[in-house]
Amino acid sequence: MKKMNNKGFTLIELLAVIIVLGVVMVISVPNVMNTMNTAKKKSLKIYGERILTLAQEQYASETFQEGKVYTLSDLGLSTTGEYTGCVIMNGTSTAPKYSVYLSDDSYCYNNVSGDLIDTAEPAEGDCTAEVKNACHLN
Repeated sequence: MKKMNNKGFTLIELLAVIIVLGVVMVISVPNVMNTMNTAKKKSLKIYGERILTLAQEQYASETFQEGKVYTLSDLGLSTTGEYTGCVIMNGTSTAPKYSVYLSDDSYCYNNVSGDLIDTAEPAEGDCTAEVKNACHLN
């Protein structure tokens, strides 16, 4: 009589591995999503600071104009990306004030109030429309 070779895993062992993997996923996915959202917010803020610097450099080479709007394309940036926005110059020629309005699909940045607004919260409304309105991009 031949002895059976019992190589392989039983159904119980496979189910145990699947359950353990499921628990690991339940624990890790929210942490990964939070990290991705934090990175996206920081990226938007850094991009907002970048366009502010570019607008200040552009303004330094021009004559004063109250309410001057610098769009992303005016600043030499690609308008085909995920960002929409502008920098609006107000104030006086000796004391200019810049307002940055910037949004992507998920978040809006406005350096006037220092806010980074999460549009996932329904109370905030559609900030992308607000940015387009402020920048006259409609």
